[in-house]
Amino acid sequence: MADRLRVGVIGLRMGRSHVAGYAGHPSSDVIALCDTDAARLRQVANEFGVKATYADYRSMLDAEKLDVVSVATPNVWHKAMTIDALAAGCHVLCEKPMAMNAAEGEEMLAASRRHGRRLMIHFNRRFAPISHAARQLIASGRLGEVYFVRTIWHRRSGVPWWYGNFTPASNGGGPLVDLGVHMLDLGMWLAGYPDPTCVLAATWNPIAPGQAEARGLPFTVEDFGAAMIRLANGAMVELEASWASHRGQKDDVHTRVHGTKGGLMIGSRGNQVFLELDGAPVDVQWNETGVPPCPGPCHAFADAILNDLPTPVTAEQGLTVTRILDAVYESARTGHPVSLP
Repeated sequence: MADRLRVGVIGLRMGRSHVAGYAGHPSSDVIALCDTDAARLRQVANEFGVKATYADYRSMLDAEKLDVVSVATPNVWHKAMTIDALAAGCHVLCEKPMAMNAAEGEEMLAASRRHGRRLMIHFNRRFAPISHAARQLIASGRLGEVYFVRTIWHRRSGVPWWYGNFTPASNGGGPLVDLGVHMLDLGMWLAGYPDPTCVLAATWNPIAPGQAEARGLPFTVEDFGAAMIRLANGAMVELEASWASHRGQKDDVHTRVHGTKGGLMIGSRGNQVFLELDGAPVDVQWNETGVPPCPGPCHAFADAILNDLPTPVTAEQGLTVTRILDAVYESARTGHPVSLP
């Protein structure tokens, strides 16, 4: 591997943040950009001074000798673009969710192993400094054994209407694969990523379909979903996600962790640690500005490649999340728990 990384980014609506992330790394150079929207492609290229621009990602892979590619396109394109980039000799950072379903994710993981290239999934919630601080506190043993995690992302009114098409075939799902996937990874990561064994879930869409009809758009996915995930070590993760719900806050994004010796909460409801000292409750307020900074996902991925460090978010973890989401939708469809091997 060279001392500097040549980077390409596919999809610039979400991918602009990837471009900014690599641009902030001292040994990464964004060489090429790809987007089918000519105006957006031109705007981002001018903003970051990138000369090579493409409307077709295969042309970019053929023409540019790239070390790293970010795939930041709609979910339906993740598998094909990732596998093509891996075959071209690139390490790949793929936006969440990993794929439309676990079968696609398995193909992507197999391609990564076959071509000897890294595949990382862009679960950026775990890269927040407060998330890293929480993971370090749990790893220290201060909270004891984690036995329950509740992680949620609710929006009162936050359907991403720019998607334009809200069907399982086009997106794979609704807020569970858009917002919930981030929170599921965060909850699983804080719990230590034990194997999931069983899922019980439900989904609803009482609000957004009417809003979509007024816009002339199809809407057959959920606007609210909830799931209970049983883990092999006896712990449990509770997940909730909504694009539209009757609630006070515009956004409610928080995670609670319960351990045998203490607990914690991080997110929009405040950052706190709940302990006991000599049998008496002790609550500690965390000041997020006092938490040490941590690199973002693009920066961390570049560091891992250049310094031969472990991939910060593995493809295996991304596949675990995708398998859970498959089980979530199956449980919601049937009304019964779904076992995972």
